[in-house]
Amino acid sequence: MFGVLPNTLFGVFHRASRVEYARLIVEIWEEFYADPLEDHPLARQVTAFIDDQVRQRRSVGLLGVEDAQAAESPGASAYRVLVDAGWLAPYPDAYRTRVDMPEPVQRLVRFLRDLERGSAATLGGAVAAMRSALQGVRDNPEGNALAVRDTAGRAEDFLWRLRGLVAGLRRIEREILEESDPGRTLGRFFASFVSVVIADWHVLKTAHNPYRHRGEVIDLASRLLDDPEALRRLAFAYADQELAPDIGAARMAVRDDLERVRSNLLGLDRLMTRLDGVRRRIERRVAITVAYLDLVGEGSGERLHALLRELGRYAEPGDQVPITTLAPEPGQLAPHTLAVPRAPRTRLDSTPPSREPPDPRLAAFVEARRAFLERTRVGNAMLAEFVARQCADGEPRRAADISIDSIEDAVATCAIPVLTLRRVNWPGFTVESLPGRAVSAMLDGPDFRLVPGARGKIGAE
Repeated sequence: MFGVLPNTLFGVFHRASRVEYARLIVEIWEEFYADPLEDHPLARQVTAFIDDQVRQRRSVGLLGVEDAQAAESPGASAYRVLVDAGWLAPYPDAYRTRVDMPEPVQRLVRFLRDLERGSAATLGGAVAAMRSALQGVRDNPEGNALAVRDTAGRAEDFLWRLRGLVAGLRRIEREILEESDPGRTLGRFFASFVSVVIADWHVLKTAHNPYRHRGEVIDLASRLLDDPEALRRLAFAYADQELAPDIGAARMAVRDDLERVRSNLLGLDRLMTRLDGVRRRIERRVAITVAYLDLVGEGSGERLHALLRELGRYAEPGDQVPITTLAPEPGQLAPHTLAVPRAPRTRLDSTPPSREPPDPRLAAFVEARRAFLERTRVGNAMLAEFVARQCADGEPRRAADISIDSIEDAVATCAIPVLTLRRVNWPGFTVESLPGRAVSAMLDGPDFRLVPGARGKIGAE
């Protein structure tokens, strides 16, 4: 940015009227340069517009007061300051002078405008956009592969925005703690915390908060990570769009991008805990300040006394105000009026909870589930025994030629493509991923080849 912008551009923000200049620059852009099809304005039009804005805001004594010349209007003075700084660039057009705003400067002004409107950080909208992008990837992996990389960048930007909000809260907390005057402490709280941070906090704590869609985004990313077919199609799309040099690197890039999305949104809880902690400390400090001012300053008693004296001004000389005495009436003090201690409560006998008899059907279900999980668990021994049976002759075996005779064989056959994508190395054989699909009487999935006798390598063609 600083390579294309003039060195004097930010000089206007060193002045006492820097806020007025910042607002004026955005208003000039919105009036004359927001529509790219409009012709550049004349110099007198820009000067007249600045005069109108100064007159409406009554800031004649603020804008251009440092360099004002004799017989020069505030608009002409501010126009000259903006031209000297590089925000505006006049050029001759026949017998007239038109004013242009350079394109790098316009990009900066557009960012300032978005920052002022609060649209530069749409926290809830960012997570909703991630959800929509991943839904498109789930429905059409080849056509929306670029959305995976874009969603990963959005997730990181979202976390950085929250970290910036935490840093802003800590800065405000430090300023409040360093302030010795209680009145100024409250002033800093309302000027900084309420007006600056409340916009982002409103987004985080209302119907537009990111928690509404965070679970859906994490679930979509997890489902894509656990879907070998979707990962394979995304990897080929990454390679076709030159996001990776080959298929192997494309698979790793797809997994890394999806893992970035999931891990960043899973870390949202830690940042929200920090936000709540800083917010509680600021509110506790302000509450202590208010209580201190009520005790040592003009407290509620003094204010009530002043209110009664003010009401007494409106009383006529003959007005009678009934006064209720605080003394007890006769007959109220007697032995029967004294408080009687409460009788001790009857202690209830504790009874042990009754135990239900064991359910044989539940025990049978638990045992059947344990046996099923044991049969379908993929491990080193299971894979080694499976490859030894399939490649008993020592020759490589393709996926379509694998014989599936049991549940264990089916589980191992389905697990091998997943191991290929996860780059898990198993001793005793090599898995080579092949393009296309393997279709047989018992199998319909990604094609691969088992090569016995090798150790710890996974290749791809």
